[in-house]
Amino acid sequence: MYFFIRAGLLIAAYFIYFINIFFCLVGLSKIASRLLEIFAFLLTKALGIQVVKKNKVNVQENSNYLYIANHDSIIDTFVVQSCLCIRTLIDDRIKKFPVPFFSMVLSKYGHFLFDKNNRHERKLAFSWALNCLKYQGRFFIFPSGGIKPITEFCSSSVYTIAKKNNARIVPVFIDYHPREAFVRSTLKDNHGHAIDQRSDISLLFGLMRRKKSVLSYSYGHPIDIDQFQGASELIKHIQACYRHFLKESHCSSKAK
Repeated sequence: MYFFIRAGLLIAAYFIYFINIFFCLVGLSKIASRLLEIFAFLLTKALGIQVVKKNKVNVQENSNYLYIANHDSIIDTFVVQSCLCIRTLIDDRIKKFPVPFFSMVLSKYGHFLFDKNNRHERKLAFSWALNCLKYQGRFFIFPSGGIKPITEFCSSSVYTIAKKNNARIVPVFIDYHPREAFVRSTLKDNHGHAIDQRSDISLLFGLMRRKKSVLSYSYGHPIDIDQFQGASELIKHIQACYRHFLKESHCSSKAK
């Protein structure tokens, strides 16, 4: 029964999304932005995902903040959209998600899509990030550069962007229960790289068929980059924070 209820929510989400496209095309950006947030919220509900916010972050007015998070599932983007509502640097591979005109809609909201393998686009993304912090005071990035463990790779641009705008870094820890429902694969090859076992469509329908899935997120203490000598030192600190988080998450899952 719950599967048919979720199918109804999915239809409602797509209906809202297509209305959103109309408002994007006629230039009513405020209405379009709100509709995109509603679409993302309804989509998580249609997939049967309970989103849990574990704590709050204390931010000061007139200060700049760069939000970062681990990125292990395609669902992360929609949770950031519906819950945090922050302009985000997004890998342009999100265009493959089964939603028409998705890149246009994301761009109209204020997100920036770029190809990380294209040097010119990386420069444009860097300039966008600097301006976003300068004029908006905050923005969001997945520093792993794609759906991969932040403990294995974290972009040094996090340090450069934060340093140029005197911004503090706010780590966001995303957790999944059960983890295998949210990720494309739990297997790795001999080099330690993930092996995709299923497509995004398969992952989404797998979530819909589950009775309940939980995605929780929590904020870490804002990081003042002035305490670090350079990018490598900051990245080691960030990765250590996420390793500690993953260890605690694994222990709590075992206890349950």
